[in-house]
Amino acid sequence: MTISKHSPLFKFTILSISLFLGSASAMSGAIPVMHQGMNNVSLGWIENLMTIPSLSVLIMLLISPFIANKLGIKTTILLGLGISGFMGIVPVFTNNFYLILISRIGLGIGLGIYNSLAYSIISYYYTGTERSTMMGLQSAMTGIGNLVMRLMAGALVTVSWHAVFMMYGLILLVIPLFFLIVPNDNRQAVEPITDDQPKQKESINIKVIFIAGTVLFLMLLPNLIGMKLPSMVTEENLGTAATATLGLAGMGLAQMFGSGLYGFIERFLKAWILPLAFIGGSLGILIIYTANQLPMVIAGALAFGFFVSMAAPYLLTLAADVAPIGSANLASAVVLLGVNVATFIAPTFWNTLGKLVGATDPRSIISDGMVLMVLMAVMSILYAIKQKNSHATTPDVSEEI
Repeated sequence: MTISKHSPLFKFTILSISLFLGSASAMSGAIPVMHQGMNNVSLGWIENLMTIPSLSVLIMLLISPFIANKLGIKTTILLGLGISGFMGIVPVFTNNFYLILISRIGLGIGLGIYNSLAYSIISYYYTGTERSTMMGLQSAMTGIGNLVMRLMAGALVTVSWHAVFMMYGLILLVIPLFFLIVPNDNRQAVEPITDDQPKQKESINIKVIFIAGTVLFLMLLPNLIGMKLPSMVTEENLGTAATATLGLAGMGLAQMFGSGLYGFIERFLKAWILPLAFIGGSLGILIIYTANQLPMVIAGALAFGFFVSMAAPYLLTLAADVAPIGSANLASAVVLLGVNVATFIAPTFWNTLGKLVGATDPRSIISDGMVLMVLMAVMSILYAIKQKNSHATTPDVSEEI
């Protein structure tokens, strides 16, 4: 069956694999219920189940180009979908924590195998405006996937925490569609740099490293809300695990709207979009921290998601702008590594910080996140002022950071 790459069905098939890229954290709303069901396992270890897939994603990001060069794009994506789908549903059938932990690592391996290919396959089939449009739709599909998975988790957690992991079965449904619609390819997914640009070896500079560090600390914050908001809601009897999960789904929806408006807002604010994102994010965390009713908690999550979603696109674009000539792809990869490192270390980081400051309850740890967000807001204001002054003499953004 041959279908034009310009047809809606072909495009949907290409984009459908992006629905699950952020699905590892979708089970966060089940954390309190899992802790009740496995009271011999610490809360910290159960929280690690949410973030441990990011470690294997991190490793596979480095390995997957070599796999794709051997197997081709289509086969590698199908392999990743199969592994992530089957490993994702393992917790449905077992109470063994160590088996669940292994399955979560396997989920990350599967997602990591095709993570970067969800982007490169678009460049494989499309060029120009059509490629730009597909890239935008790819980001939207990831947001839609996060929202749908969180809504499913909120509904399934009312049945049992085992049932929550049934949602990963959706990944398996994409396999036959992708297998039938997308043709086989013989071209390498990632061309070695030296093949096309033997005189320009990719490298990174201190500016890219600084941006990656900023993204790392930034991504610690959504993970904080995802981990601690359900525990705060249930422990303080503000609501149930299901309602907390719906609040996180709302945060995901707000992130979709924020990302969708980013291009429009950035045209007017330029570098000042970072202070807007961080100040707005600080306000959202403040609302959550001071809330004593569920609607206010959800309102804070919505505000946090909306504003913080505007920071990442700017930082990713900036990384490509300030990278050495011919190194934009490597710069993006380094920033992407920062995202996954943040997701992996988030439980240990926040729980250790809580112990150091003598406040280990969820609400107090969330307040630690507000302090970090405020510090980032101050730094972003200083950066925006510096950018404004530099633009008064030169339009080259790569001269400043």
